[in-house]
Amino acid sequence: MAGGPGFSGEPLHGDIRAESVYLNVRQEFETIGSFSIVTAETPQMNIRGGGSRQHRRVLCASQLPDLFGKPIAYSDTYVTASGQKTFVYARHREQPRTFFLKLDYFFEENERDFPELAAREFVCWMNYRGRALDVEVPRPFSVHLPLDVEQMEDIAGIEFVRIGLPFGDLSVEFGEPTPEPMNEFDYVRQRTLNKFVEAPLFGFDATTSTVLASFFSRIHWANESVPPKILERMLEQFASTAIPA
Repeated sequence: MAGGPGFSGEPLHGDIRAESVYLNVRQEFETIGSFSIVTAETPQMNIRGGGSRQHRRVLCASQLPDLFGKPIAYSDTYVTASGQKTFVYARHREQPRTFFLKLDYFFEENERDFPELAAREFVCWMNYRGRALDVEVPRPFSVHLPLDVEQMEDIAGIEFVRIGLPFGDLSVEFGEPTPEPMNEFDYVRQRTLNKFVEAPLFGFDATTSTVLASFFSRIHWANESVPPKILERMLEQFASTAIPA
């Protein structure tokens, strides 16, 4: 997920360059509770192999220190011959062990809402210190990832994990955070969006369910400034509502 499709890797200086930005971006302002946001949306873009992709981004429009103009969440919707899928993602600030501890706790405290997660193993795709691994592990993930894989004991070595869940895959990457983006309203005013996205990212498949929005709000990088309930509501809405034409 890191870097985002088409990221040029260069900072913005002077005129906005077409190769580093999305063009013809639409925007919509709204308020959720006491929090103001701008949702920016690209046109449908053709992708290799057929089909299209549309990128959307929520920016903070509330006058909050260190938050104004910063991205709160991203989404990508893919339309192909096999159907439509939407993925929602944002930067988090968890280390591997605390991330999986919090994920385990989230599932345990909501166990009645997730009967499909009981007594089963989950397919996980991992990148561990540059090595790709496919494993099947039961919950709790904080115990079984990756401690039972080739006797590895350093959970901090996990760089990326995707877990196949019945209601949609969950993906998370770990590592040093990227420099925070500048005020992105500088782009939006010119109907563009920087192709750069932050890292490390957490994301989930929101095509059929947004049940992970609550967990998402707990690990979100801005959850000390934005109330988790507002983050949760915003993420649920963001996953399913397009800007009117």
